Amino acid sequence: MRHPLAVALWGAALLFAAVAADAAGGARLVLMRPADATGAADATALVREAMAAALSARGWETAPGPAVEEVLQEARLRSLDSLPASVLERFDSRLGSPLTVLTTIVTWLPGENPIVALSARALDRAGTTVWSGVSALTGNDTAGLFGLGRLRDVEQLGRRAVRELLADFPPPGARVKPSPAAARRPRPGLPAPATWRSGELFGPEPLRICLLPLAVPERAPAAGHTVTVLLARRLAASGAFVVVEPVDFQAALRSQRVYSPGRLRGDALREFGRELGTSLFLRGAVWNWREGNPWGLNVAAEVELELELVDVESGRILWSAHHERRGAQYLRTFLRGGIGSAAGLADQLIAEMIDQTRRTPPAPPRTLRFANAASEERIASQP
Repeated sequence: MRHPLAVALWGAALLFAAVAADAAGGARLVLMRPADATGAADATALVREAMAAALSARGWETAPGPAVEEVLQEARLRSLDSLPASVLERFDSRLGSPLTVLTTIVTWLPGENPIVALSARALDRAGTTVWSGVSALTGNDTAGLFGLGRLRDVEQLGRRAVRELLADFPPPGARVKPSPAAARRPRPGLPAPATWRSGELFGPEPLRICLLPLAVPERAPAAGHTVTVLLARRLAASGAFVVVEPVDFQAALRSQRVYSPGRLRGDALREFGRELGTSLFLRGAVWNWREGNPWGLNVAAEVELELELVDVESGRILWSAHHERRGAQYLRTFLRGGIGSAAGLADQLIAEMIDQTRRTPPAPPRTLRFANAASEERIASQP
């Protein structure tokens, strides 16, 4: 039996070849208006304009905005970072756009050392992710030797982040990028992520999983959404998981009349899983989230994550992992290479956790035991 990742890549390559052959004068895709998790004024328009220009330079035509909005209005959708397969099929059949690009502005902080982080993915008409990428930059990342050429304007940095984000986006007819960038290596001697897994992970078929809201520190309420966006991208690209789309998650919440998904337990969680077609839920916590300082130099980020994959039907834990890093732990020669963006560091941690889990020998499934103190209580007690 072929590995599911190889099958997915072969299918994605055929998709791009078909798009190229079917589109005269350039293939067309839908470029959704970016979802902005930051509330920054003008960031959405700037990022979309820069992405449209970058995609055009790679041979792609973007579908007209009014036609896209008409399809979304017919489906009564407001979501910008997740779409059901029915809408993706309409984009293909009515607009001639077999690909849809979804973008999230994760971080947008102006300052002397601005910080920008973007996440994007391309979906085919069936909802399969055929490309994804993340770009997380600080002004310090753009400096040459002796600090020359450093960008201090957040809009200039945003355009630079878009160019880096789409640098490997395949032109029409080209082979698809196989996976996100591999994890960077920290300085030697640092501990690897603490991981455990059962033999049910990385089997012949990918596992369908649902991501539950993460517990977060009070001082970083947006960290949970940021990590969830990055985590979903990495898990899907690993070939071992099919992640429930946020739009389907929200539909199930409405159907089941669930108003606080983070507190789902027991029978309610099992019933919720049946609505989504899975019994596997990934839960966890962001124990530490410290953003780099946009008004200071050489201030690296800090992130600590804990993840746990639970089978709620059998009551077993299939995977658990814990990891923490400081951005300064990736510094190289001439004090270069550190990670000043919390989103960039979180993406790095997730990549390391998945890589380490692949290298970890499986062990018998652990019995599920909920802690006496909820994650929210442990986080709330932090100084």
